Amino acid sequence: MIAMTILSNRIAAQASKWTFSIGPIKELIDRYVGNGIGWVDPFAGMNSPAEFTNDHNPDCKASYHMEAADFCKMLVPEPPGFAGVLFDPPYSYRQVSEHYKVLGKKATPLDTSTQFYSRVMNPICDKIRPGGYAISCGWNSNGFGKHRGFELIEVLLVAHGTHHNDTVVVVERKYNGHLTGDGWKMTADVERTIGLQFKPEPVIEDVGCGIKSCQAAAAMSAIQEDT
Repeated sequence: MIAMTILSNRIAAQASKWTFSIGPIKELIDRYVGNGIGWVDPFAGMNSPAEFTNDHNPDCKASYHMEAADFCKMLVPEPPGFAGVLFDPPYSYRQVSEHYKVLGKKATPLDTSTQFYSRVMNPICDKIRPGGYAISCGWNSNGFGKHRGFELIEVLLVAHGTHHNDTVVVVERKYNGHLTGDGWKMTADVERTIGLQFKPEPVIEDVGCGIKSCQAAAAMSAIQEDT
């Protein structure tokens, strides 16, 4: 049996509207993204290291200025897929409304619903290569999730003090497999590659910030060796 542990940390840092300029977040991004080659960012803002960047606002430094969902649908990766995706959208429905208001547009009811996020995640998730990453920022730790083929491997909480919400950074890794009624199943070759020879059992272990490694085991509970 192999118990999977989630790396976790909580660090205080000054808030900034440009997420990737915040010290501990920049350090995490640098660690995973490196030179940015093969990475995608549909909400790039001003400081994204990704090779393929988009931001709805034409004043931002990005290669494209499209709706994020249209940008993700447009992209065609070379095999085996993109190295990863940076996902730093507006964090609340109020911020979504402001996101459009800046451009003189009015948000629709679908824009201020979970559709705003899923319509971007869904077209890009299958374009990430096995072993690639999704790094999501926001006010929750939902990320892309196992139903899109990702396993949680790291959580960073950045506390901004006073009455600011923490910024939550979630790192997930894409695994190879196929979608079943019970979720994603790894292919046997990928199980061998990453060392998951057995189905993980829930193991409760405090890894900091009140986050338990049993979350990771639960996230992989539907994964069994292919026969």
